[in-house]
Amino acid sequence: MPLTRRRTNYLLIAGAVISAAGLAKMAVAQHPLTAAEATKFIQQAGDKMAALLNQPGDWSAKRRQVEALINETVDVNGVTQFALGRFWRTASEEQRSECVRLFASVLLGSVGRAVGAYRGVTFTIGRSLQVDDKVQVWTTLLRPGDQPREVIWIIGSINGVPKVVDIVAEGTSMRITERDDTTSFLARNKYSIPALIETLRQRAEATS
Repeated sequence: MPLTRRRTNYLLIAGAVISAAGLAKMAVAQHPLTAAEATKFIQQAGDKMAALLNQPGDWSAKRRQVEALINETVDVNGVTQFALGRFWRTASEEQRSECVRLFASVLLGSVGRAVGAYRGVTFTIGRSLQVDDKVQVWTTLLRPGDQPREVIWIIGSINGVPKVVDIVAEGTSMRITERDDTTSFLARNKYSIPALIETLRQRAEATS
């Protein structure tokens, strides 16, 4: 499954900003999640991840911490299920678990490749908007030598805990991009879930 430039941007932005370190201290979110809760979640999460990326040490020393933060903060299971679409229903439980694990690892690997470039990263939070049971939070990502980037975070309550369920950057949804890439790959490979898993595994290993 090719890693497009737009898709790479989503993964790098997600890894550079998201964190779950503050979740344990937050009260369990009620349904629906409020704009104030979602904004607080993004503020705490972004501060923690920026601090982690900006601290001394090479990527290998930070990798395990970042992996834990991504898995706790992003609704990786939901993104993976959406990406596989109808093929999620035909996949075995073992295949589903492996796809979820590998999607998170690919995301982590993309952060690793660019971690040096994100030293000095900062962000600001703009407006938020309640849409049904989810909240959209506008942020501006800033890093040295780069133009500001507007990123919209879609926050939902998953089992009572705030999670990033989608990211909109450059006008396009991460979830839709993931789904389109996965569907295209499966169509070219006789709709083989094992082939998808093997490709994800190779990408995860190559970017670790």
